[in-house]
Amino acid sequence: MMMPEHDRNTGMTYDLGKDYKEAPALADMVAAGELPPVEERLPDEPLVWQPWEAIGNYGGRTNWASVAISVDIGNANRTDAVAYNMEGTALVNDAVKSHHVSSDGTTVVYELRKGHKWSDGAPFTSANFQWHFDNYMVNEELSPSGPGPKINGKPPKVETPDELTVEISYPDPVPILLDRLGRGGSERGFYLSSHYMEQYHADFNADAPKMASDEGFDDWTQLFKAKMRWGAHQTWFTEHAVNRPVLAPWTLTAHSADRASLDRNPYYHIVDTEGHQLPYVDGLNYELLSDKEVYQIRITAGSLDFGQFELDFNNMPLYRDNETSGNYRTLISKALRSSALALQPNWTYKDAAVAEIFQELDFRIALSVAIDRDAINDAVFFGLATPFQGTILPSYTFYEDHWGTIHTEFDPAKANELLDGIGLDQRDGEGWRLRPDGERLTLIFEIGDQEGPKDAIAELVAENWRDVGLDTQWNQMERPLYEERLDQLTEIMIGTEHTEAAGYFTRWVPWVWGYKGKRAVWAGGWTRWFATDGAEGAEPPAEIKANADLKFAWQLAAPGTAEYDDLGRQYFGWQAEQLTVIGTVGLAPQPVIINNRVKNFPDDEENLWFGAGANFTKPYRAFQWFIPDA
Repeated sequence: MMMPEHDRNTGMTYDLGKDYKEAPALADMVAAGELPPVEERLPDEPLVWQPWEAIGNYGGRTNWASVAISVDIGNANRTDAVAYNMEGTALVNDAVKSHHVSSDGTTVVYELRKGHKWSDGAPFTSANFQWHFDNYMVNEELSPSGPGPKINGKPPKVETPDELTVEISYPDPVPILLDRLGRGGSERGFYLSSHYMEQYHADFNADAPKMASDEGFDDWTQLFKAKMRWGAHQTWFTEHAVNRPVLAPWTLTAHSADRASLDRNPYYHIVDTEGHQLPYVDGLNYELLSDKEVYQIRITAGSLDFGQFELDFNNMPLYRDNETSGNYRTLISKALRSSALALQPNWTYKDAAVAEIFQELDFRIALSVAIDRDAINDAVFFGLATPFQGTILPSYTFYEDHWGTIHTEFDPAKANELLDGIGLDQRDGEGWRLRPDGERLTLIFEIGDQEGPKDAIAELVAENWRDVGLDTQWNQMERPLYEERLDQLTEIMIGTEHTEAAGYFTRWVPWVWGYKGKRAVWAGGWTRWFATDGAEGAEPPAEIKANADLKFAWQLAAPGTAEYDDLGRQYFGWQAEQLTVIGTVGLAPQPVIINNRVKNFPDDEENLWFGAGANFTKPYRAFQWFIPDA
């Protein structure tokens, strides 16, 4: 079953007199006078979706769960101004009717859909963007650092010439703004349900401070931010988001400590090719589980309808063995990641003696060639992944073939020779290598528990490094705790991450290779210096500054130009040659479990991708899934 060329959007429009169809429950509400007719709830020109398999029927609920970060259901139920296709290589319209970049590259222009409404029936217009900018972005209490995101230190400006036109502009060209909009251009980005949010804003409601106090907040700004966001890092949903107006397929209607319920948005802006207002499914049930073992039991028992983010490929025999009894199928998606586990020795680690060792290129080469990537691939991915260095994906126009293979050969003899050559040739009574100051060199890398078999890979890497005389330990922790550790910059000795795409559509913050994001653990304390324009943090050496300059210039180059390719080649070429990030295996298979009762799921594994670059489950378009005979 092949998907349409652009995943979903037919580009069709309907005449205003089209005979639209709606869910029976909504039709009953219309008959009772509780809702307007469907043709009044839809935009004048709804987005038209071609179902991947068949026109569906209405009804039923799908069941979801997670252990920590509710990525699966959260991204399945998001609506953005614009959205990525499956591979994360192109943007298509979602909430907006159209989008384009001005000829001088300084402005992104949205054309909204006339008649589009929030889930409570209030109009969705350019006023929602303007209110967000005027009353959130430039409000010093809510946004102390001013409007963002800033480019070259300069903030955006939002203008709304009419109720259906939005212009987001900067003084300089902003080719990377599209990446920001595709990855986070939702209600947490440039627009808000202002008619709802103003009741929590002190400038519009004098009682907002008391409301905040009554709900246990220190001031009104905390309550406002709680109401505007879906939730914390641990879960996509909070009690503060219940019944908040949204543009998404389903709206949160109930929440408790470990459960949430979402019900269809009667004003959702998408219809299928026969005029049925989507979504087909009435609602979603979500449960926050205690640990991964419980999750594996639930997903293989068939009590959940979908799972991906928290599935591990090394559990594939378990998933396959239970397909019949659990009434589900297991598909294999391809990760948009060059390395499933990448390691970053921190060049600015708090122990200066260790930091000095980490800054030695020969030490990093030794760490890399000591890793048996083929063994990792066989043990963890059944030989289906690709040994790969910690660089970008090979699909980008400036990628050089040797970046992915440099120093990936398994050569423990070479590793030993290099380690001896940089002064780590002395060992203690237990056979572990000593630092030049006579202390044992103990390597500790940290892992934030999240998607993928990072722990299994970590243990194999640790064994490899021990085999060349390096005392190696690793600590695994819940992802939220690891995120807190990342904020400490120089405290983590060796950070870990998976390496995402860093090309056109994920170059807003180039993940581990960037200089301002905390995931660039290898640059540790220097990242603070770059993030504050030198006001705080340790000043980096000239070589680091030069590479950072290339990165910042590359971000502003127009994709598809010679300048874009040249700057990208220089920036990432230096990173690859210097092994700032040491990769293991990448382009790895990621299991997907879908219950057999759910239809219109993209079963074509050749076109099934997984990764943050495309917002995980968002491209699977859960709004067009259906349950026959529900």
